[in-house]
Formats: sequence, structure tokens, C-alpha cells
Amino acid sequence: MDHLKVLDLSNNMCSYVDENSFNGNKLLQTLNLSNNLLGFTNSVFGKKSNISLFRNLSKLQILNLSQNRIKYLHRNVFLGLSQLKSLDISDNGIRKWGFKMRHMKHLDDINLSGNRIRYIQQDYGYNKCDNLLSDDDNFEFDAFISYANEDRNFVTTELIRHLEDQGGCKLCLHERDFEIGKPIAASIANAVNTSKKTIIILSEHFLKSDWCIFEFNMARMESLCSRNGRDVVFVILYGHIKMSNVPLEIMELMSTNTYKEYTTDQHGNILFWEKNEPKCQSAVTVQLE
Repeated sequence: MDHLKVLDLSNNMCSYVDENSFNGNKLLQTLNLSNNLLGFTNSVFGKKSNISLFRNLSKLQILNLSQNRIKYLHRNVFLGLSQLKSLDISDNGIRKWGFKMRHMKHLDDINLSGNRIRYIQQDYGYNKCDNLLSDDDNFEFDAFISYANEDRNFVTTELIRHLEDQGGCKLCLHERDFEIGKPIAASIANAVNTSKKTIIILSEHFLKSDWCIFEFNMARMESLCSRNGRDVVFVILYGHIKMSNVPLEIMELMSTNTYKEYTTDQHGNILFWEKNEPKCQSAVTVQLE
């Protein structure tokens, strides 16, 4: 496709792009790769990568890499983009801004919002601003609550009252905090990415919901791929569950990670919250630490 000028590959949940993918598109002017999962690959966007995916796109003027779960950008990632005018890398979780930009003489619009940039490297001609955010301030929410609609009453009465109203946590709930009109998959990915923990309300209803299982898998991927294996998922067993119905991935997580069983019995209810008193001023704690 030698004469292609506009290429839109957004909203595909793609997690891998070959380093030679755009070698034949030298006349490309607009490239939209937004709302994919390119941050999960270690070949192009990994810390050890010295590959410039866009090295042959000398005519490119607009590049959109937003909402891709990208945590790291190599300093040479944008080499070759001498005609670039607009760059959007928002909503990714990038921690350091240190990629080369001096060759982009025509760049007049760059969107870095929705990232976790703590400082800008001085040797790239910008002012250095160390320690803008502490580790505990890196997340918009203390916890994203993943639950089936049938268990909504437990979340809105018990969890919100104990964790938010009494514990000072900032929770992310899909019915309250998801942006209207935004694709549900992108909203889930963003909720997991911007929350310190994901709390799973594991019930029979949860196990029957495709979206709930998707939320669990996104949180599991966040732990494995984006946070170096740190615990992200916390499970609350809610109601009677046949363990034979629980997927192997959840069983494996429960065997290594913290989980608690909630009971609707009044006495058991009181004991549950007494033993798991939340302290969310600095971190979510229903035994989440």
C-alpha cells in the first residue's frame, strides 16, 4: 500500500506490532493506533527495545498512541518522524518523559495527559521536576470494584459505607465513574490501570458474567505485565459458590493471594468488618497490604 495516507487501527485490543509493520507506508500522514494493548509487548515498547517502529514514516503528521497501556518509551522510539505535527500518547501510564524530540521541528501539539510522569529528564532541554508524585499518589483510585449487577446492593450498601464513607477510600464503580459513551472495554482497562487494587466480588453471578471475567483477566494482566508481579487483585467470596465452577486462573490466584469470605449472617458480618477495618488514607486495606 505505497500510496496509503490515512491508517486507522484503533479499538482492536491489539497487543503486538511487528517492527517492520509500516515499512511500506512511506507516504502515510495519519496513523491511529489508539485503544489497543501495545504496552503489553516487549519487542517495540519494552525497556530493552532500541527499535523505532516509525523510522520510515518521514511524511507522518498525526500519530495517536493513546490508551495502549504503554509504561515505557525508549528514547529512540520516535526517530524518523521529522514532519510530525500532532502526537497523542495520553492515558497510558508512562512514568518518564525522556524520548528524543529535537528532530520533530514541526510538532505543535503533544498530549501527555492521563500518565504518571514524575520528572522530565534535564538533558532533553526541559526543566527537571523531581518527585512530583509519591508512589501512593500514583493512582487515581484506591480500588476498582468488579462485581455482577445482581450483587449491586452489597456494593452500594456495605462496601461503599465501610470503605468510602468510613474508611476514606476512593473507589471506582462502573455505574458511577465510567465515562458515558466510552467503549466499555477501554473503560475497564483504564479503571484497572488507574486503581491501586482491583477488588473482585466473587459470586455465582460474577462467574456467569462475561464482563466480570474480562475485568478479572485485565486485573491479572495488570499485575503480571505492568506492575512486575505485585499483588493487584483482592477477592471477596460472596454467597455460596461451587468451587467446581471457579476458573483455574481464579483458583490459582486465591491460592497465592489474599482473599476473604463474606457472610450475610449478622454476627459474621460484624466480624468481617472488624477484622478487615479499612485504612485507605494511604492504601486500600481490607487485608489488601
